[in-house]
Amino acid sequence: MDIHDYSERKRLSLRQIIDFTSDVNPLGPSGKAKNAIRKAIRYLEFPPDKNIRHLKHYICRHEKIDENNVIFGQGSSQLIHGILDTIKPNNVLLISPVSKRFNQIVANHDISVHMISADEDNAFSVDMQKLAERIKYTDMVILSNPQDMTGSSMPADSLLQLIDEIEKNGKVLIIDERYIDFTQEQSPVKAVTASRNTMLLRTFSAFYALSGLPLGYGIGSSEMVNKLTEIPTLASGNTLAYTAAIASLRDVGYRARTLRFLKEEKIYFLDKLKQIDSVEVLDMAASNFLLLKINKHIPELESLFLKQHIIIDVFSCESGNVYLKLPIKRHKQNARFLKTLKHIIF
Repeated sequence: MDIHDYSERKRLSLRQIIDFTSDVNPLGPSGKAKNAIRKAIRYLEFPPDKNIRHLKHYICRHEKIDENNVIFGQGSSQLIHGILDTIKPNNVLLISPVSKRFNQIVANHDISVHMISADEDNAFSVDMQKLAERIKYTDMVILSNPQDMTGSSMPADSLLQLIDEIEKNGKVLIIDERYIDFTQEQSPVKAVTASRNTMLLRTFSAFYALSGLPLGYGIGSSEMVNKLTEIPTLASGNTLAYTAAIASLRDVGYRARTLRFLKEEKIYFLDKLKQIDSVEVLDMAASNFLLLKINKHIPELESLFLKQHIIIDVFSCESGNVYLKLPIKRHKQNARFLKTLKHIIF
């Protein structure tokens, strides 16, 4: 359910709807980003910098990589579309459960989709031995790390092993790090830039809450980046997006404030959810959401929430177990979700 479609159908403003399918930072954009946007308005008469010089310089200094290792696009989804258009794989391998976002991306391409299931009984981890075996029979692996449905994260040593297996087999690996800033984990930037066939993607839409100014970037080998720079449809945002992005990165206190807020709200959520017998709570690597296992059959769960103008994200595993992805929102919205959930279950 798209919030804009629901808003139009019900004739409600966006602020009258709580979208628990949205995983953006509940604190909203950085104050410094907002201020930078206001100042940048005076430059709107000039065309945007196609080379995105200032932002690229900042990212490369921070990551200690060369400028030919970075490419920009309007978010990680557009970059994945561009990679698929360029590489033209016959098939791709995804880790299930798969988000609607990834399903929509591959549906727009004439690609055979293969799945490997995460281990539900082991915190949705991925069996590296099985994955390595499946790599031999696929052209490309698209990995969300942390996983965008469960919040689970692949251990650093396993990730390096995966990059190595991709190189050995001459395949392509796309690592979408949409949630990496919500964790304390290190990104395998050095291994990625040293590889020929791996691309790491990031976005400013989630942690930095800039969905309205979509911008993302990819990090990879100079060979991989050069292939993608030839894509004519790979739009790179605009002046306001560049300005907001670099201001967000420079706001050193923003990350600490965000993680502190999420930690406090999780404590509140966990305490309240423990009082509901039919719900099992999983707290994964990504700090911006919880995973709820619904241990009670509730027909039309999504429709019941919609009656309260709350949009939720529910999925089922091969086992038949039903899960609800629960992004952390502002306290008032979290309290409203809990009240609705208790009413539905009891």
